[in-house]
Amino acid sequence: DISVIEDTAYSGINDLIIQDFKIHLYPNPNNGSMQLYYVLEKNQPGELLITDIAGRALSRYVLKKDATVLSIQEELQPGIYFYRVSMNNKTITTDKIVVIK
Repeated sequence: DISVIEDTAYSGINDLIIQDFKIHLYPNPNNGSMQLYYVLEKNQPGELLITDIAGRALSRYVLKKDATVLSIQEELQPGIYFYRVSMNNKTITTDKIVVIK
């Protein structure tokens, strides 16, 4: 016998990443000038955090609930950085940023 049951619970990393958001950082790689395109659930504000490779916070940006684009101009040295988008203290997505000059 075989039965199929829909599992709506998340475990592990899926608890941290919420799938119903649209977030895109462009261009990547970049020279420190980039744009974050975003649509957040229920038009609630969020936060963008940029960190270095060691996890030290470099910049924080508020993602306004009535906007969909954030223009970013950072004076970053060439290298790899990370960004995290969160809402209500939950991580929505995290990815790397490559800066070249």
